[in-house]
Amino acid sequence: MPEESVPGAAVPEKSSSSLFDHLAAMSRAAASLSIVVGVIAGIIGLINGVQSLHTSAMADRQKNYPVAQQVISDNTKLEPNEVKFLHDFSGDAGKAKLRLLVQGKGNAADAYYSDDLEDLRAIGRHYEQMGALVKHGYIDFDLLFDVIPFPDEFWDETAEFRHTAQTGNWSDGKPLPDFWKNFTFLHDQYEKRRTAGAH
Repeated sequence: MPEESVPGAAVPEKSSSSLFDHLAAMSRAAASLSIVVGVIAGIIGLINGVQSLHTSAMADRQKNYPVAQQVISDNTKLEPNEVKFLHDFSGDAGKAKLRLLVQGKGNAADAYYSDDLEDLRAIGRHYEQMGALVKHGYIDFDLLFDVIPFPDEFWDETAEFRHTAQTGNWSDGKPLPDFWKNFTFLHDQYEKRRTAGAH
């Protein structure tokens, strides 16, 4: 038979361990919630950072647009120079003519600065400056690659002249190792992009 409660008898207290369990569970829930809030705050910060970088990149592109526009314009103006140079100095006969010019002038520097190589000089200077602008971040290479073709034929036809200037007799019997170094840098960038695009 069940025991009857006696009026006025003390009711047993809940055990203190169950109260602690309840507090521990609440504490774990609060910790989990703070982790979730932290992750959300981190994601929001990341999104804001990406948007800020995008805005900054767009501002840089707009700032450099006049430079790009000028380079493209200059490149268009030089097309007749390239056509004329290739007409005068391409193929085996042209290379022999260029070699004889260097020999006749006594060194590559005197040939380079002569009226005979005015077109070579103009083209070389243009691409040398373009390479420097790319190297130092004043013009975006992706844009350049999309709108200006590299002068491959000119590059091939001037290989012997570059070699003479860089390793042979530029002036006073001494080489000029950094002759067209930025032009060379630009050539390498085009080659890398072409190779990457082929895969």
